[in-house]
Amino acid sequence: MKFLSILIAAVLVAAVTLSAGPAVAEVKCNQVVQSLIPCIPYLTTVGSGATPSAGCCDGVRKLKKMAQSPGDKRATCECVKQAAGKYSQGIKPEVAAQLPKLCAVEISVSISKDTDCTK
Repeated sequence: MKFLSILIAAVLVAAVTLSAGPAVAEVKCNQVVQSLIPCIPYLTTVGSGATPSAGCCDGVRKLKKMAQSPGDKRATCECVKQAAGKYSQGIKPEVAAQLPKLCAVEISVSISKDTDCTK
């Protein structure tokens, strides 16, 4: 009888979880901006042979963790795009494009004000 009660409870939990619908993006733009703030000096004043700081690369890794689901990826992309547009006067686009690679992080979000976030 106890096994049957546990089984019924597990089925109910699964049913509620599956019927909850698609997950809503949880990424907030202030989180994205906070992650990338340590990268601003690198993105604006980089010289040849420079590497991003450890704090910057930690921020890029945080960005990757935020962008897991398709909704979160799109939200993260929109936030990055907005932030890149806001700081675009000093940011070097070619440097921003290389940032994930230099931090050894594979990320599906480009750091650019021209990114198409629908793809």
